[in-house]
Amino acid sequence: MISNYLRLIYFGFFCHFLLADYDHNDWLFLRYSGIFALILLAFEQELKLNRLMSIILVCSLIINKTLTLFFLRDVLTQSFYLWLLLWILLRYQWIKHIPPWGEDQNDQIKLFERLLRPGICLLTASVYFLAAIHKINTDFLMTSQSCALHGVEIIVKTFHLPQWIQILGESQFFDYRITAILIILLELSIGVLLIYQNPLSLLIAIPFHLPLTLTIAPAFGLIMIGGLIFSIQPNEMARLKALRTKPYFQIILLLMVALVFWAKSSIQWLDFIKTYLYLYLFLGMIDLQVQTRSIMRYWVRVPMNLAVIPMMIFGIHGLLFPYLGLEMQHSSAMLSNLRIESRCHNSLIFPNLGIDPYLYLDEVRFNHYTSGEPFERAQKLTQTLWHWTAFYTMKKNWCPSHLEPIYFKGHNQKTTFDIQNLCDDQAFKALADQLDIGFCELPQWQRFQKNLSIDCHDACVH
Repeated sequence: MISNYLRLIYFGFFCHFLLADYDHNDWLFLRYSGIFALILLAFEQELKLNRLMSIILVCSLIINKTLTLFFLRDVLTQSFYLWLLLWILLRYQWIKHIPPWGEDQNDQIKLFERLLRPGICLLTASVYFLAAIHKINTDFLMTSQSCALHGVEIIVKTFHLPQWIQILGESQFFDYRITAILIILLELSIGVLLIYQNPLSLLIAIPFHLPLTLTIAPAFGLIMIGGLIFSIQPNEMARLKALRTKPYFQIILLLMVALVFWAKSSIQWLDFIKTYLYLYLFLGMIDLQVQTRSIMRYWVRVPMNLAVIPMMIFGIHGLLFPYLGLEMQHSSAMLSNLRIESRCHNSLIFPNLGIDPYLYLDEVRFNHYTSGEPFERAQKLTQTLWHWTAFYTMKKNWCPSHLEPIYFKGHNQKTTFDIQNLCDDQAFKALADQLDIGFCELPQWQRFQKNLSIDCHDACVH
């Protein structure tokens, strides 16, 4: 029974490993080793893996995500979520064969109810709460650059929705502000329902994530569904699984899948599986009995008190780090229009603390070019925000070429800097000395977004 929950998480993980990020040569080994570990874990019972092997496989996935997050420029919020979720799974694997839990099925269900289910529901709920909080800013709610409008436009074009939807969206009665408020309310609703382990959270999330999964976020929705499925009681999960044997259910399901791809006018095998899974859960949820049970009563229980630590880490990190200028990239601020630098601060909840963690380029020259494509490229670099990781990437990609030496002069919030040649081995030490930071941080730890314009009211950036 418990394996049905875990396999949905592993499928979301599988979709994550198929993202284009893993096409890079440095990531290929991590992709295939991760998929191999997922297959073994998904069929743990059938293969009769012992406790030690299961723990090793989960640890290998933790190492996998640690490497991408801190050493390979991983920009995805879902990676940080998965990394913390794996620690909950490791805790579960570690104690599930230890007394008093033992091998008995009833004991396994008690452990599932006290550790795995509440821990994952809390962690998943924190993603929706943080996403909603970050969206409460002036650009998301009050400008035409809102990511809410951007998302609706992509979905309308992809699914060839009727023209009247676009007309309605442009009317004075229904504009991007209403869409933005609706998105925030949906995310808050899903988070609250998850706190009470209410399966209605899944019923709301499926139509919310399905169009995004088929357009701009191919893995994120499946990963979230893997967490949302834990809102379903074990006895209701068994009923949901039994629907597969009913012919009428399968006919209705396949017709709905066909309708989605008729509207989209294209089909890929993985998109078909994702859509089938989404609609299977959606139709099955309609027939389930809604049972709620607050997670809060588990907070003081052992071993639940340890399972709540990943949620606390994720919540504190996502709630405070962006506004303190420590990290923006993995804080659930995707598609939020949030700006944290002091001159562009737009949050309606958190005050402007006068912090600006970005670096600004005032002058850039490539190999003394004064005209042509290299000169124009250099001028464009002064129109975007920079940070350590982006400079390392620039050195890696552009130094082994005719562009060397790469000269730039710029400033941050406190001082100015001047680097004669970025390609020089001592360039980053010189930069650290000029900025008076005393160290060079992990060069591939992508803490801040890499494609933001210096214009405060930038177009939606994912």
